[in-house]
Amino acid sequence: MTNENLATVAELRIHPVKGLRGGVHMTADIEPWGWVGDRRWMVVDAAARFLTQREHHNMALIEAHNTATGIILTTPGMERIIIPFPAPDAETLEVVVWRDTVGAVAAGVAADTWMSTALGHSCRLVYLADTTSRKINPAFAPAGQSVNFADGFPVLLGSLTSLADLNTRLAVSIPISRFRPNIVVRGAAPWAEDCWRRSDSAK
Repeated sequence: MTNENLATVAELRIHPVKGLRGGVHMTADIEPWGWVGDRRWMVVDAAARFLTQREHHNMALIEAHNTATGIILTTPGMERIIIPFPAPDAETLEVVVWRDTVGAVAAGVAADTWMSTALGHSCRLVYLADTTSRKINPAFAPAGQSVNFADGFPVLLGSLTSLADLNTRLAVSIPISRFRPNIVVRGAAPWAEDCWRRSDSAK
Protein backbone atom coordinates (compact mmCIF):
# COMPACT_ATOMS: atom_id res chain seq x y z
CA MET A 1 0.00 0.00 0.00
CA THR A 2 1.38 3.40 -0.93
CA ASN A 3 0.78 6.74 0.68
CA GLU A 4 -0.17 9.27 -1.97
CA ASN A 5 0.88 12.07 0.38
CA LEU A 6 4.37 10.66 0.92
CA ALA A 7 7.09 12.54 -0.95
CA THR A 8 10.87 12.35 -1.19
CA VAL A 9 13.31 15.16 -1.89
CA ALA A 10 14.52 15.13 -5.50
CA GLU A 11 16.60 18.32 -5.62
CA LEU A 12 17.80 21.25 -3.56
CA ARG A 13 18.12 24.53 -5.45
CA ILE A 14 19.84 27.79 -4.53
CA HIS A 15 19.34 31.07 -6.40
CA PRO A 16 22.07 33.50 -5.30
CA VAL A 17 20.48 36.46 -7.14
CA LYS A 18 16.74 37.00 -7.19
CA GLY A 19 15.50 36.58 -10.77
CA LEU A 20 18.69 35.02 -12.17
CA ARG A 21 19.48 31.37 -12.82
CA GLY A 22 20.49 29.28 -9.84
CA GLY A 23 21.79 25.74 -9.48
CA VAL A 24 21.12 22.28 -8.07
CA HIS A 25 22.99 21.24 -4.92
CA MET A 26 23.42 17.98 -3.03
CA THR A 27 23.20 19.72 0.35
CA ALA A 28 22.16 23.12 1.65
CA ASP A 29 22.51 24.89 4.97
CA ILE A 30 19.54 26.82 6.28
CA GLU A 31 19.19 30.02 8.27
CA PRO A 32 15.98 31.40 9.81
CA TRP A 33 15.45 33.54 6.66
CA GLY A 34 16.20 30.82 4.07
CA TRP A 35 18.92 28.72 2.47
CA VAL A 36 22.41 30.07 3.05
CA GLY A 37 23.32 32.03 -0.07
CA ASP A 38 19.82 32.04 -1.53
CA ARG A 39 18.42 35.32 -2.89
CA ARG A 40 20.77 37.54 -0.91
CA TRP A 41 21.49 39.59 -4.06
CA MET A 42 18.97 41.43 -6.22
CA VAL A 43 18.86 43.53 -9.39
CA VAL A 44 17.05 46.88 -9.13
CA ASP A 45 16.20 49.68 -11.56
CA ALA A 46 16.95 53.40 -11.31
CA ALA A 47 14.08 53.76 -8.84
CA ALA A 48 15.57 50.97 -6.67
CA ARG A 49 12.67 48.63 -7.48
CA PHE A 50 13.47 44.97 -8.10
CA LEU A 51 13.58 43.54 -11.62
CA THR A 52 12.07 40.19 -12.59
CA GLN A 53 12.07 37.83 -15.53
CA ARG A 54 8.46 38.80 -16.14
CA GLU A 55 9.61 42.06 -17.73
CA HIS A 56 13.27 41.28 -18.42
CA HIS A 57 13.32 37.82 -19.95
CA ASN A 58 17.08 37.75 -20.54
CA MET A 59 17.60 37.58 -16.78
CA ALA A 60 16.99 33.85 -17.31
CA LEU A 61 20.26 33.67 -19.29
CA ILE A 62 22.45 34.95 -16.47
CA GLU A 63 23.86 32.29 -14.15
CA ALA A 64 24.86 33.14 -10.60
CA HIS A 65 27.17 31.05 -8.43
CA ASN A 66 28.05 31.62 -4.79
CA THR A 67 31.69 31.71 -3.71
CA ALA A 68 33.30 32.08 -0.31
CA THR A 69 33.91 35.77 -1.02
CA GLY A 70 30.88 36.77 -3.11
CA ILE A 71 29.33 35.62 -6.39
CA ILE A 72 30.29 34.90 -9.99
CA LEU A 73 27.97 35.91 -12.85
CA THR A 74 28.12 34.48 -16.37
CA THR A 75 26.00 34.96 -19.49
CA PRO A 76 26.49 34.11 -23.18
CA GLY A 77 28.62 36.59 -25.12
CA MET A 78 30.19 38.29 -22.10
CA GLU A 79 33.20 37.71 -19.89
CA ARG A 80 32.25 36.43 -16.46
CA ILE A 81 32.48 38.82 -13.54
CA ILE A 82 33.60 38.04 -9.99
CA ILE A 83 31.75 40.22 -7.51
CA PRO A 84 32.96 40.38 -3.90
CA PHE A 85 30.71 40.99 -0.95
CA PRO A 86 30.33 44.76 -0.47
CA ALA A 87 32.80 46.46 1.83
CA PRO A 88 31.59 47.73 5.22
CA ASP A 89 31.64 51.32 3.94
CA ALA A 90 29.79 50.55 0.67
CA GLU A 91 26.85 52.70 -0.38
CA THR A 92 23.50 51.75 1.14
CA LEU A 93 20.09 52.38 -0.38
CA GLU A 94 16.45 51.61 0.20
CA VAL A 95 15.15 49.03 -2.29
CA VAL A 96 11.61 47.89 -3.04
CA VAL A 97 10.54 44.23 -3.20
CA TRP A 98 6.81 44.03 -3.89
CA ARG A 99 5.29 45.97 -0.96
CA ASP A 100 8.42 45.92 1.16
CA THR A 101 11.09 48.60 1.39
CA VAL A 102 14.33 47.36 2.88
CA GLY A 103 17.91 48.55 3.24
CA ALA A 104 20.48 46.99 0.89
CA VAL A 105 24.15 47.50 0.06
CA ALA A 106 25.36 48.44 -3.42
CA ALA A 107 27.59 45.90 -5.18
CA GLY A 108 29.56 48.61 -6.95
CA VAL A 109 30.04 50.31 -10.30
CA ALA A 110 31.68 47.31 -12.00
CA ALA A 111 28.78 45.02 -11.07
CA ASP A 112 26.22 47.62 -12.14
CA THR A 113 27.92 48.15 -15.50
CA TRP A 114 28.16 44.42 -16.20
CA MET A 115 24.53 43.80 -15.26
CA SER A 116 23.27 46.78 -17.28
CA THR A 117 25.14 45.54 -20.33
CA ALA A 118 23.86 41.98 -19.91
CA LEU A 119 20.25 43.12 -19.61
CA GLY A 120 20.38 46.08 -21.99
CA HIS A 121 18.75 48.12 -19.26
CA SER A 122 20.21 50.50 -16.70
CA CYS A 123 20.20 48.70 -13.36
CA ARG A 124 22.13 48.05 -10.17
CA LEU A 125 23.07 44.98 -8.14
CA VAL A 126 22.50 45.08 -4.39
CA TYR A 127 23.15 42.79 -1.44
CA LEU A 128 21.07 42.05 1.66
CA ALA A 129 23.53 42.25 4.55
CA ASP A 130 23.24 40.22 7.74
CA THR A 131 22.59 43.43 9.64
CA THR A 132 19.36 44.01 7.67
CA SER A 133 16.09 42.27 8.46
CA ARG A 134 13.18 41.97 6.03
CA LYS A 135 10.09 40.83 7.92
CA ILE A 136 7.57 38.29 6.62
CA ASN A 137 4.00 39.52 6.41
CA PRO A 138 2.60 38.66 9.89
CA ALA A 139 -0.64 37.54 8.24
CA PHE A 140 1.23 34.46 6.99
CA ALA A 141 3.87 33.78 9.67
CA PRO A 142 4.56 34.44 13.33
CA ALA A 143 5.42 38.07 13.98
CA GLY A 144 9.08 38.96 13.70
CA GLN A 145 10.19 36.22 11.30
CA SER A 146 12.48 37.31 8.48
CA VAL A 147 12.98 36.43 4.82
CA ASN A 148 15.66 37.12 2.23
CA PHE A 149 14.83 38.70 -1.16
CA ALA A 150 12.43 35.82 -1.98
CA ASP A 151 8.89 36.86 -2.89
CA GLY A 152 7.44 36.00 0.48
CA PHE A 153 8.84 33.05 2.41
CA PRO A 154 12.26 31.66 3.42
CA VAL A 155 11.93 28.27 1.68
CA LEU A 156 9.91 27.58 -1.48
CA LEU A 157 8.78 24.07 -2.46
CA GLY A 158 7.89 22.56 -5.83
CA SER A 159 6.50 19.13 -6.73
CA LEU A 160 7.50 17.18 -9.83
CA THR A 161 4.20 15.28 -9.86
CA SER A 162 2.23 18.52 -9.69
CA LEU A 163 4.38 19.89 -12.51
CA ALA A 164 3.72 16.77 -14.60
CA ASP A 165 -0.01 17.28 -14.10
CA LEU A 166 0.27 20.94 -15.05
CA ASN A 167 2.24 20.09 -18.19
CA THR A 168 -0.62 17.87 -19.44
CA ARG A 169 -2.65 21.09 -19.67
CA LEU A 170 -0.02 23.17 -21.49
CA ALA A 171 0.82 23.34 -25.18
CA VAL A 172 4.53 23.49 -24.29
CA SER A 173 5.91 21.75 -21.22
CA ILE A 174 7.88 23.81 -18.72
CA PRO A 175 10.62 22.71 -16.30
CA ILE A 176 10.48 22.92 -12.52
CA SER A 177 13.17 25.60 -12.61
CA ARG A 178 10.55 28.01 -13.99
CA PHE A 179 9.04 28.14 -10.50
CA ARG A 180 12.40 28.69 -8.78
CA PRO A 181 11.82 26.35 -5.80
CA ASN A 182 14.36 25.61 -3.08
CA ILE A 183 13.12 22.09 -2.35
CA VAL A 184 11.88 19.88 -5.20
CA VAL A 185 9.93 16.78 -4.18
CA ARG A 186 8.59 13.76 -6.03
CA GLY A 187 6.28 10.86 -5.24
CA ALA A 188 3.24 12.51 -3.68
CA ALA A 189 -0.02 12.83 -5.60
CA PRO A 190 -0.34 15.97 -7.73
CA TRP A 191 -1.12 19.02 -5.61
CA ALA A 192 -0.92 17.07 -2.33
CA GLU A 193 1.43 19.80 -1.11
CA ASP A 194 -1.49 22.25 -1.08
CA CYS A 195 -2.81 20.44 2.01
CA TRP A 196 0.46 19.85 3.85
CA ARG A 197 0.76 21.42 7.27
CA ARG A 198 3.49 21.54 9.88
CA SER A 199 3.75 18.28 11.81
CA ASP A 200 4.02 18.31 15.60
CA SER A 201 4.90 14.61 15.77
CA ALA A 202 8.53 15.41 16.70
CA LYS A 203 7.50 17.09 19.95
